Amino acid sequence: MRRVEFLLTTIRDEADNEEVQKLSDEVILEFFNRAQTRIASQITKVDETFLSKSAFIDLVAGQGAYNLPVDTLIKNRVISVERTGDSSGISFANRYTAVRQITPGEQSIINGYFIQQGCLNIVPVPTSPTASGLRINYVKSPRRVDKRRGTISSLAPLTITGFDVNVGLPDDYISIVDKFGALKTSDIFVDSFATGTGIITTTSPLTGAAIGDFVLLGPSSSTISELPDLVERYFIEGSKMMIFHKDSSSDAIFQSQVLLDIEEEIVELFSNNNRDAEYIQVSNTEYMG
Repeated sequence: MRRVEFLLTTIRDEADNEEVQKLSDEVILEFFNRAQTRIASQITKVDETFLSKSAFIDLVAGQGAYNLPVDTLIKNRVISVERTGDSSGISFANRYTAVRQITPGEQSIINGYFIQQGCLNIVPVPTSPTASGLRINYVKSPRRVDKRRGTISSLAPLTITGFDVNVGLPDDYISIVDKFGALKTSDIFVDSFATGTGIITTTSPLTGAAIGDFVLLGPSSSTISELPDLVERYFIEGSKMMIFHKDSSSDAIFQSQVLLDIEEEIVELFSNNNRDAEYIQVSNTEYMG
């Protein structure tokens, strides 16, 4: 998929609307990311392995509740949970509905979990600590897409050039990417930003960052969407639809139908995405007799 700066130009050109030229990149980027979230959530309805990810959590003795990963797409849903620790081997924890308090006597016969308010609650409660004792398989949120805000000219102190002084850094966090949009450093908290010098004051580690890399807004952003190339047209048409709605344009109704048609095509492609071989071709039949 193309870098978002090129997509912004395409959106403005195709919208062919006087009002769109008055919209800032910030507004269109927000529309773009809304479209990304929408199509990602629709795809995961038919293919739960799309944007799937695994995370390991250390088990703590006496602790039954653990926070889900911060990038979980839907906080009350995970694909599966695997657990090691008090017994040898690996067990798959079953999800269950907590209809009452689990008694101490049931702790030894139940192996499962439930999710409540963004926390994964496991039973039985660990009796000893285990490093990486929980493996959570879940669907992650797509990484937010942002344009290049500036180029790193110094790391000590962190200094950027080429930024828009009219926009500044309107976010508490920034990310650093390379020229290809690959995320190099994330979750950089901005303590302060001097628009006159371009100096960012932060106590966050800058591991992986280098002079010449680019700064983006947001804790974990990229200039290129994680979604496949076939979704690019959806981003463009979705952004145009939201522009037309904002402008109360008569094209909004037609554009909504265009977007719906594209969405249905994409979802259908993923719903038929059979990843596992059902039949293995036999090339040597001599052993079959």
